[in-house]
Amino acid sequence: MTEVLYFLVYWLINNNVNSSSQLYGNIHEINNERILLNIILTRLSEKSKFIRQEIYKLFVRECSNISYLDLWEVRHPIYQFSGVEICLLNLNEVDCKSCLETSLFYGIAHICKLIEKIYIEFNYDNIGLAKLIKTQKQIQ
Repeated sequence: MTEVLYFLVYWLINNNVNSSSQLYGNIHEINNERILLNIILTRLSEKSKFIRQEIYKLFVRECSNISYLDLWEVRHPIYQFSGVEICLLNLNEVDCKSCLETSLFYGIAHICKLIEKIYIEFNYDNIGLAKLIKTQKQIQ
């Protein structure tokens, strides 16, 4: 998985999607796939929605044991991608903000039932987020 993400960074840099200085300094020093994925997705412009979607699909397809998910920058319905049930099977921590799409929370609530911790930046009520919290069997 890491090799694929490094290739994507290389491609993005060499195709002027972003400069390497914008891409969090020396990308080769980053050894955490979650951090690397967040950096890539954060730095892509809105013009690159297709590339973002393909990165999400790749991430869902290639990662089979995600225990922590940062939803802050998620802009696609990852719960609809093929293989997401396996990818999020062991999800036990989520970091999010209440202003995210209601459908994103509903989709994750449908798949994940064993989340133990949800870190929330609460801005306003979100019925999807409420559903996600309510459906968890092991919330702390």
